[in-house]
Amino acid sequence: MIVGGFDNLNSARACSPALCTVRQPVDEIGREAVKLLLDIISGKRETGTCLTLPSGLVLRRSCGCISVPFNGLKKGHGPNPECSIFEKQFERLIKNEQTAVIDFLENQAINFLKSDFNLNNLLSSIGRILNEHSHGIAPDLLNRIYHLLLILREEYFEIRQLKQQEEEDQLYNFIDDLRKLSEPDDLREYLNAKLIDLGFKHFFISRYKDNDIAELFYSSIPSQKKAVFLAKQLIPGGLKSLTPPFNLICLPLYETETDLGFFLSNPIESSPVVLETIRSSLCGTFQMIDMISKEREYGTSLEKKVNERTSELQHALHELSLMNEKLEKLSIRDELTGLLNRRGFLSLASRYISLAKRNTHSFICIFFDLDNLKQINDTYGYAHGDIAIKSMATILNKNFRKSDVIGRMGGDEFTVLAFDCSDSGYEQIIKRIDLSIAEFNQKSDHPWKLAYSSGLATSEQEQAFNIDTLLSLADQELYKVKQFKKNRK
Repeated sequence: MIVGGFDNLNSARACSPALCTVRQPVDEIGREAVKLLLDIISGKRETGTCLTLPSGLVLRRSCGCISVPFNGLKKGHGPNPECSIFEKQFERLIKNEQTAVIDFLENQAINFLKSDFNLNNLLSSIGRILNEHSHGIAPDLLNRIYHLLLILREEYFEIRQLKQQEEEDQLYNFIDDLRKLSEPDDLREYLNAKLIDLGFKHFFISRYKDNDIAELFYSSIPSQKKAVFLAKQLIPGGLKSLTPPFNLICLPLYETETDLGFFLSNPIESSPVVLETIRSSLCGTFQMIDMISKEREYGTSLEKKVNERTSELQHALHELSLMNEKLEKLSIRDELTGLLNRRGFLSLASRYISLAKRNTHSFICIFFDLDNLKQINDTYGYAHGDIAIKSMATILNKNFRKSDVIGRMGGDEFTVLAFDCSDSGYEQIIKRIDLSIAEFNQKSDHPWKLAYSSGLATSEQEQAFNIDTLLSLADQELYKVKQFKKNRK
């Protein structure tokens, strides 16, 4: 069966066999669109003008055309020093033992790529030798070599794609965990542990003391200590204190009406949106740190008043208790959605389950997971991803009772513990949630659709009434649902 695509997505090369497709001139489409728009605005062209740009056929293995010339080979300017031994062996086999060429290429290519050898250098060496000896190579063997090299390039591309996916997941987890920190030392320790793995060689965070003076909060240079300096210098001692060459980006840290500071970082290979998202996350973290610091200062002030004014002891203790309650809420509530966070959910759920066990009440545990959240973040930005998360939280609050325990476990995962509820009750709940999701998508003007998957566990499955086991059972059911959706595609 011959299969072809039409838009040359990266996934077309990563699948097996690689998909034949059509290459569209995306950059040129963008440039011509802007030119056309400007011409229409200035009156040089009429509205409705149509431009046709050339596309190109990209032949890969899905068309069955194994004999298609392999255009990945470039004629080298001479032997590659890094491939000299390989080239000599390859030339010897081409001249004297062509039956062993395919096995030799397979083994050597795998060894080269495992050692992170540059694929283009390898192909250049092979191309030079094939060009020099093409007259002495049997057509069938040449065809098999081209076929092998096509497979090699496709697998190499797939490995690179998987590596890129892992790096993007690592960045997403870094940003997600960054938002949960609320202590200065915890933040510094976390940055020390994670930044170098993400490709940040230079990273400096400074907080304003006033309009002209800043204080270094964090530095990726171990010898650089906390210091006060002129803000216009950007770092203590100025940029001249860094060893060249270096390339830094400076982004501000601020809340609605207050400048918090700024941070400097070297660019990274990932999307520029990542730095902006890190900036936003740092702003939220510093707001939390400042709020908790003010609450603690206020608590300390109240304690001092208690010691100095015994007549106001009862009133001061009451206010101190309120401050402690606020701090407790901060530690068990998710900042983005207002739902219980993982610690809050596990703590409250365990107490409720113990009570249900004594009263022999049944209950269910539901694990929810947003579909395609990473795609929303990658395509439209993390701000849209936050909207999707908050919208799902609102829908869950709407469709469950106040007595039920609802939490966000992190990222795109939610859990609910519903009491006096059975399998049939679960089906009714899912119907209501589906209606709410459909209503949201119908009224929404966002360029994406809200969707979810869910898994169920019941108290009948877990006689020991253990919340960790219930969550594990529900997560297993959720995994089956997501696998079913994936296979159905």
